Amino acid sequence: MKNTKKRSPMMKIVSAAAMLAVSASMLGTSTYAWFTMNTQVTVTGMSMKTVVDSNLQIDNAAPTNGGGWSAGSFATNDSTFANSITQTISNEVLVPVSTVDGYGYWFTDPTNVKGNGDATTDAYTEYTLAGLKGKYGTTVTHGYLDYHFVLKATNTTDTAQKIVLNKLKMTYTPGTSETDTDKAWRVAILGKEFTTAAVNGAKTLPDIATGNASVTKIYTPAGATNFTPGEAVDSTNGTAAVTYSSAVGDSEIFTVNANSTKYYEVVMRVWLEGEDTTCYTGLFNDLQNGAWALEAGFKLAADGTAGSGVYNITMA
Repeated sequence: MKNTKKRSPMMKIVSAAAMLAVSASMLGTSTYAWFTMNTQVTVTGMSMKTVVDSNLQIDNAAPTNGGGWSAGSFATNDSTFANSITQTISNEVLVPVSTVDGYGYWFTDPTNVKGNGDATTDAYTEYTLAGLKGKYGTTVTHGYLDYHFVLKATNTTDTAQKIVLNKLKMTYTPGTSETDTDKAWRVAILGKEFTTAAVNGAKTLPDIATGNASVTKIYTPAGATNFTPGEAVDSTNGTAAVTYSSAVGDSEIFTVNANSTKYYEVVMRVWLEGEDTTCYTGLFNDLQNGAWALEAGFKLAADGTAGSGVYNITMA
C-alpha cells in the first residue's frame, strides 16, 4: 500500500536546506585552491620578453627547457648580447606547487583539500615530476617554468651601481572575457655572478639550480594572499614564512663595482602557488586555452631605485 502521507511545510524547508548545504559543500570541494581534481593549466606559448636599459646587455644562456638544466660552459662574445630577448615555452602543463625559497618545492595530494581550498592536514610531498604526475596525471610536464639568461653590466663610473628590476608584468590573452581575479602566479629571480673574468669565449655557468645562488627574490602580484598570511610550504608537514618582494625597483638584484664589467647568470622561475587563496580549479579551467606573457626589465642605477611598480597580472 502506498504511503500517501504528505510532508509538512517545515519538513520541506529542512529538506531543501539540507540539499542546499550538500550542494554548497560539493561546490566548495571542487572549486577552491590547491587543485582538488586532475586539473592542470596548459601554458600555450608562454613568452618572456626581457628588456634592459643603457649600460646593460642580455643574451640567452641556454635553450629554454621548461625547468632545470646543468651547470656548464656558455660560449659567447660581446656581439651576441643585445638590449632585449624573447624566450618562449610552449604547451607545458602545470599544477600548483609551493615554496618559501624558490628552490625546494612541495605539493599536496588533491584529495587533501578542505572545502575552502586549504590543505586539510599539513601533509606535503617534495616536488618531483614523477610524483606530480602520479597525483595529477601523466600529462603534467612541470611544477614550474624557467627562463634562463645572462646579464652583462658595464659600469664606467667611479662609484658602485646596482642592477634593479624595474618592470615585471604578467599578461593573459583570453579566449573569453575574464576578470582580474588570479593572484596565484609567483616569479622568483635566482642569480649569481660568473667566476670567470674573460669577456669573450667560454664561461662557466654557476649552478644556481641546486640552491647556491647569491640572489633570490620572490615576487608576488599586488593583493595576493596565502591561506596562512605570509607563509608557504617548506616541509612534509608544515608551512613557514616566505619573504615576498612585491615592489619592483626598490632594491638591488646585483651590485656592480666601480669601473668594471660584470656578467651574471639569471633564472626567472614561474609557478602557481598552491597556498594562494585564488589558486582554484574553477578559475584555471577557464584559463587553459589562453596565452600568457611575462615582461621583465632591468636597469643599472646609482642609488638602486630605478622607479617603482608592482608585479601585476593583467587579463585583457
